[in-house]
Amino acid sequence: MRNIIIISILFIGGAVFWADPELRAIAINMYQQLSDKTSERQILASADAKANPTVTLNSNGAGHFTARGMINGSHVDFLVDTGATIVFISREEARHVGIDLRKLNYDHTALTAAGKTKFARVFLDEVSVGNIKVRNVEAAVAQSDEVTNNLLGMTFLSRIKGFEFSGDRLIMRN
Repeated sequence: MRNIIIISILFIGGAVFWADPELRAIAINMYQQLSDKTSERQILASADAKANPTVTLNSNGAGHFTARGMINGSHVDFLVDTGATIVFISREEARHVGIDLRKLNYDHTALTAAGKTKFARVFLDEVSVGNIKVRNVEAAVAQSDEVTNNLLGMTFLSRIKGFEFSGDRLIMRN
């Protein structure tokens, strides 16, 4: 019974409030002001994210940082490697992002964790991680199918404003 009385009071109060043109105008104005401030905050946050893109990665159980990114508009999984001088992608990934492997010249050698491997130098139109995008990125395509990890190396990382480690997080800024 108590709930019915409370609901009735709220209903009658709302009806009276809405029936009064002055009170209705005040309520509408308050709602619009709140709505405008929320939109303004969203626009400012969106503009800040575009002006100062930041990506935070958490380390996996082994202490490595992995990132889901894009190369030339295709999704790619990277292992972030500050010790790699170049972005390094597998043959399979190169095919996936539209590189014609028949046109590559594997005339360079890299020393990787798995040993020496031959690679071809290429330039990727765009590499992105989150809202950080870098154009015309030098990369290496492995000649061997044994190389399966895609490394986000220094040819990408050195072209962003910076990156830092904080505990088990890697923060990239552009």
